Amino acid sequence: MSEYDDDPDAAIRRVLESEEEVQDAIRQCREEAEATVAEARERAQRIGERADDRIRRLHESMAESGAEAASEEPTEEDSAEVAAREHLAAAVRALADDLLDGEGS
Repeated sequence: MSEYDDDPDAAIRRVLESEEEVQDAIRQCREEAEATVAEARERAQRIGERADDRIRRLHESMAESGAEAASEEPTEEDSAEVAAREHLAAAVRALADDLLDGEGS
């Protein structure tokens, strides 16, 4: 006689117990997925904040450098440096947009 030769009530109890175990496993998976999504959102927020901070500091640094350069007589080398800084600033903005998928500041 096998375990499946039990009476119908025992079989129904096994099915219900199995269903309950499956529901518990699904609930646990859902909770883990929600926790993972929450952690990812927090991490994305921190990355965005760091990127914004870096961009702000870069702008401040460029503004300070620009103010210093404006007080001097411009040379051809200065013009090339300004162009390079503008190019760098545009590249930083494009990289930040790519990293943030167009979100953020």
